[in-house]
Amino acid sequence: MIIHGADEMDIPYGKVGVGDVLYFVNDTDHSEVKAKGVVSSVYNSCRLSSEESYEMIIRNQDKLWLPDDLFYKWAGKKYLVLIGLRDVEEVKFFLPNRNMLINGAA
Repeated sequence: MIIHGADEMDIPYGKVGVGDVLYFVNDTDHSEVKAKGVVSSVYNSCRLSSEESYEMIIRNQDKLWLPDDLFYKWAGKKYLVLIGLRDVEEVKFFLPNRNMLINGAA
């Protein structure tokens, strides 16, 4: 499972659906695709209090596996997007079409 959080509704909020294929790229230059996976579930939260945000992440920590620094990065955000994945596989390098990428989701 992957997570995105923001204090306002922000991409990928409402933009990712079950069955979509997500491509995971090198975080430094976005030119090297490392893996892909199929979206199996999507949860777009309504506006959360800080406490609700912490609780949501704690309830899903068994799927998120967030280290402490990332837990505190996302906990407390007003809007959370939790994306479940299946069929995740490593892929060989290729230069993606920028339109395939959802900025911040990968």
